[in-house]
Amino acid sequence: MKILSTRKFSEAVKSYRQNNSLTIEELENFTGLNRKIIEQIERGRFIPTIFQYECLAGILNLKIDDLTEEKDTFNSFNELCDQVQTSAEKEGLKKIFQMMITLRQQIRLKEAFNEEPS
Repeated sequence: MKILSTRKFSEAVKSYRQNNSLTIEELENFTGLNRKIIEQIERGRFIPTIFQYECLAGILNLKIDDLTEEKDTFNSFNELCDQVQTSAEKEGLKKIFQMMITLRQQIRLKEAFNEEPS
């Protein structure tokens, strides 16, 4: 399965800007996007909205195929669900996965908060 890659998008934006000897401010003027958003996109710490993506993709002449990557389709949750014996085990497994997802989101928020420039 192909997914949109934030890493590829950030590399494409930064590469285009540097190859064309543009400052972030100049790219801001061309796209109408805020300089801070462009900086965060280049760092791979910001997922652009469709509008922001379209602004940059139009200037950079990007195609969606250039920004996708293959994702492993293995789903550990489904694999484990196939192995559980009772409905109580299945509910317990769901709760564990929900807690893991919540923890991962909290860790990402904490990292993003700690890495913001002062």
